Amino acid sequence: MIGEDALSNRTLGELFDGFLRREEIKVTAFVAVGRPSARDVLEIKPPDERIPGSNLLSLLERTGEDNPALYPAELFDVGRRLLEPDFDPVLPVVTVEEQGYRVDSLYVCDKTRPRLELRGEEAVLLNALLRERIPLSVRVNGALLVSPPGRWRTELRLEDGTTLHLRLRVDAAVEENSDGLPKSELEAHAARTLAETAQTILQKVEREGLNPYGLPLSQTAPSSNVAKAPRRLRDVRVEVFVRIVDRGSLEVHTNR
Repeated sequence: MIGEDALSNRTLGELFDGFLRREEIKVTAFVAVGRPSARDVLEIKPPDERIPGSNLLSLLERTGEDNPALYPAELFDVGRRLLEPDFDPVLPVVTVEEQGYRVDSLYVCDKTRPRLELRGEEAVLLNALLRERIPLSVRVNGALLVSPPGRWRTELRLEDGTTLHLRLRVDAAVEENSDGLPKSELEAHAARTLAETAQTILQKVEREGLNPYGLPLSQTAPSSNVAKAPRRLRDVRVEVFVRIVDRGSLEVHTNR
């Protein structure tokens, strides 16, 4: 657990160097940012916790209640992202609440420190783009569409060296529909909502010059191993396709 206070005066490399040198720690540890400090997080004692620290470990390992906003940052993955030129680290933020924790945001970092914090739906969608093993949901007015893992997929690629193109295909079920919207309208609204959120995320990440996706932005001179300056993205394109495959067993219509 790293406190936000520690991140203000030490680089990620300095904080993790000793841990990354220990193989038995590197392959088993998870990393998170503690808010307001690591001490505050570690001193929380949930009333249902029998073994000290077990709730926090379960949270970071995602072995407890599923949280789509939580990116499970394994220490060896953080170390790999610090070393590789086309891979920037992502760290979950654990915030102290009364007798517990909340994880609804994450940091996208460069090679030294956090640069961008994403919260709520933006954190969930970036986590989805990086992992594809979490449930995806979208709310459209009084309707809620849910797509479990395996029923949606992403394709993220680099076009012409400087254009980031995201294609997202979602098969969803309708869990709520209090407005009684027809299937075609729900699909169109959901696709537009997801596209707007994804466009916002990708543009924020691009403006900071970050690359959490592992895209090949570094240029290498022909016939040499000398790296040139990384390419900067110039454009972001997003395409989203939503298909409702299950309308649910219950639809609520309002009286007109």
